[in-house]
Amino acid sequence: MGAIGSGDEVPAVAHAARVQLMRGLAKAQEASLDVAEAAKARIDGLPISELPAFSRIPGVPSLDAATRFGFDVAAEVLSSSRDFAMRVTRVVRDRRR
Repeated sequence: MGAIGSGDEVPAVAHAARVQLMRGLAKAQEASLDVAEAAKARIDGLPISELPAFSRIPGVPSLDAATRFGFDVAAEVLSSSRDFAMRVTRVVRDRRR
């Protein structure tokens, strides 16, 4: 394994950083979920006889559908960005030869 940019291999330190990043992200997500669940539990425990109901607005997707759609769009954008970056990388790499 060499320095960054000295071939096609990604240095071990980059892989280790990736693992740490993903672990940190998972911990942050778990903490956020814990906070959301605690907030819901507090709201559910309020001495309110009846909480207002929100009816669905016609033509507006459900929260689940909107979330899935948003992530689908983000995945497409990320994929397109990766393809573009790889094309630019090949142009720069081929120019240096």
